[in-house]
Amino acid sequence: MGTTPEPSDAVAGTGADTAVGAEPPLGSIAPEAARGLAEPSILDRVRDALGHTTAQQVVGWVLVVGWLVWLVALWVTQPRLVSQDFMAAELANERVAAYQVVTVDVNDDGMFSGRERIAVRPESDVNDGVADDAADGRPLTIAYWVDAPVASLRVLDPNALGSDTATTLVQRLRAAGVPEAEAAKLWFRPGAERTDTGGGLLVGLTLVMVLVGPRPTRGTRWFWFWLLAAPLGLAVPLFAVTERLRPRYWPEGTVHPEGVAGRWSGLTGFAVGVLLSVVVSGLLLTLTDISPIWFIRG
Repeated sequence: MGTTPEPSDAVAGTGADTAVGAEPPLGSIAPEAARGLAEPSILDRVRDALGHTTAQQVVGWVLVVGWLVWLVALWVTQPRLVSQDFMAAELANERVAAYQVVTVDVNDDGMFSGRERIAVRPESDVNDGVADDAADGRPLTIAYWVDAPVASLRVLDPNALGSDTATTLVQRLRAAGVPEAEAAKLWFRPGAERTDTGGGLLVGLTLVMVLVGPRPTRGTRWFWFWLLAAPLGLAVPLFAVTERLRPRYWPEGTVHPEGVAGRWSGLTGFAVGVLLSVVVSGLLLTLTDISPIWFIRG
C-alpha cells in the first residue's frame, strides 16, 4: 500500500501566514516603513518640546527674538551720516524729497543704543531757516529725506563738510526745487520712537532678570550689569542664551557658595564691556565708511 504524500508547506497560498486579510509580521515589513511607523510626527515633536520648555527658556526666547526685531527696526529707522558728495549724487538723481537745517549729536547718552547713536535736532533759532554759525557750540548741517524704506532720513556729516556753509547748501537745494520740511517731521518720527521704546523695554527686562532673577550660572550679577553697556545691546542675547536657554548645569540640591564661585566676575564684565565697545564701535564705523546706508553706527 503506498502512502499519500503530505502537501508541501512551500506551496504558495496554502499557509496560514498568507491568509487573506492577515497582517504580516513586523519583521517582514520593509525597514523604511517600519521606521516610519516608529518615528513620532512633527506635531508630536513640537508638543514634546513645548512640554519640556521652562519659564526661564520662554523668557530667553522672548529676549532673543525681541532683540532681533529691535536690531532690524534700528537698521531701518536710524538716520545715516553721509558725505557732501553722497548728497550731491542723490540730489542729481532727484531722490531728495525735503530738507531741513539741523544740528547733530553722535554721542548720545542712551545706554542701550551705544556710544554712536545719532541725535538730530531741528535748528529753530536761525534767520529764514539758514545760518552760517554754530548753534549751542555745534555746527549746523543739512538733514534730508528720500523716498526709501530704509534710512529715509540722511544727514550731512558736519565733520566732513567742505567749504560750503549751510547757507550755500540750502541755496543749492532750493535751486533744485527741494522743499523745506517742517520741524514736526523731525521731532515726531513714530518708527524711531517705537524703536527707542522697544530698546528701553528690552534692556529694562534684562536688567530686572539680572538683579532679581534666578542666580546666574555663568557670570555674576555684576558681570552682566557692566556688560549691559556694550554697543548694540549685545548683552541682551548673550544673557538670554548663556543664562536662560543654555545655563550651566548644576545637580539638584547643589548648595552654591557665596561670591564668584567659578563664574565670570564683575571686573571681567567691565573689561569685556569696554573691549566690546572699542571693537564693535570701531568695526561699525569702518563699515559705515564703506557704505553709510547699509550699515548703522550702533
